[in-house]
Amino acid sequence: ALGLGHGLPPGTVPDPYVLAAPFEDNMLTRDKPMWDMMHDQLRAHPELSLGGPSYTWLRQALDETNALAAKPSPDVPAITFLGDNERIVHVPRIHDRMSRWSNGKLHIVPQGEHEVMMEDAGRRGQIFDTMTAFFAEAG
Repeated sequence: ALGLGHGLPPGTVPDPYVLAAPFEDNMLTRDKPMWDMMHDQLRAHPELSLGGPSYTWLRQALDETNALAAKPSPDVPAITFLGDNERIVHVPRIHDRMSRWSNGKLHIVPQGEHEVMMEDAGRRGQIFDTMTAFFAEAG
């Protein structure tokens, strides 16, 4: 074995994304106060930070997601929120899964990035209200 499993795939860095990337065009949130809060939190508590995935982590994650994708959706209510500017996860797979989830609901978050619950207060409020209604209905 060459021991490459701990290396980082191209395009990733060992530093936490929030500390390494500028706010402008970041892939997590369009809300500057939330970005600043994440940044401040990682500066205050570096033990909570994550850097880029290793090749081993990436391989195991891909194996697991492929195995899960091959399974039918469980017979439980589900709700998914997806930012309309999602650039981290594979959006077509989310649409595909949710289209096959008989009691699942997909909500697209306008002007949303990956961390939709870290967008501006108005969108967060809408998401939390939608979740509250969904869970009340699901019982």
